[in-house]
Amino acid sequence: MGYKESEQSLSEGQPVELYCFSKGDVYWTYTNTSVAVIFQTRTYVPALIHRGDIVLSSNSLKNSLEVEVDRLNPFAVNYIFAPVDGIVALTVYRGHVDDYVMCWRGVVSAVKFKSETATIIANSKMSSLKRFGLMRRYLRNCSYPLYSTRCTMSKVDYKVPGTILTVSGMDVTATAFGTKSSGWFTGGSFEVGNNSQMIVYHAGTAIKLAHRIYDLKVGDSFLAYAGCDHSFTVCKSNKFNNKLNYGGQRFIPIKNPFTGGSIEI
Repeated sequence: MGYKESEQSLSEGQPVELYCFSKGDVYWTYTNTSVAVIFQTRTYVPALIHRGDIVLSSNSLKNSLEVEVDRLNPFAVNYIFAPVDGIVALTVYRGHVDDYVMCWRGVVSAVKFKSETATIIANSKMSSLKRFGLMRRYLRNCSYPLYSTRCTMSKVDYKVPGTILTVSGMDVTATAFGTKSSGWFTGGSFEVGNNSQMIVYHAGTAIKLAHRIYDLKVGDSFLAYAGCDHSFTVCKSNKFNNKLNYGGQRFIPIKNPFTGGSIEI
């Protein structure tokens, strides 16, 4: 019996839903049934998971979906101390026994925690069509994201591996940080497993993260990447030696030649 027939049957229908969260090549897969389900080579493990109604309307901004899970759900706890960063996709499949079809697809925008549960809020992929495109501003400092195509710097070349010595909230220390001069990692990224956070301060063997990483502990292996303050001075220095690709307009005058006032950029 196919999906359509099982869905319409009063006696044979056994609806099961599969939830696939993905970020890059990392996946978290759950099912609302009591036994594990293997679908498209991935194993969906049983979890306390429930979604709201799927609403389709002419206003794509309102076509969001709320998924409620246990507060300690392995996917949700990644965002207990930090907002959702990057593109985290959610695909919901619905089926009967071994016949599943995709019934919803979108991007996770937020995770809200309550005393015992967490609510995952996802927006339809169509909502991205309502956004304005990125606009490059006229600035003295470089507007290119570090390691982007226009920046041309290779992220791999600025990777520093290490092991955590101490961790207290957003403060982390490691011997590897001391191998570079203070400030080297400021503005860069700190990655542990599936988690990534911006480094907002670096001095000696210590750094401070923008947000705390859940379950980070002494002995964890990490990768740290150099940061940039987007100034021409740093861009042309030996750190990057990338002045030919500098994306700022550094010759913008400080004083307005017509009014005599300062130019704020």
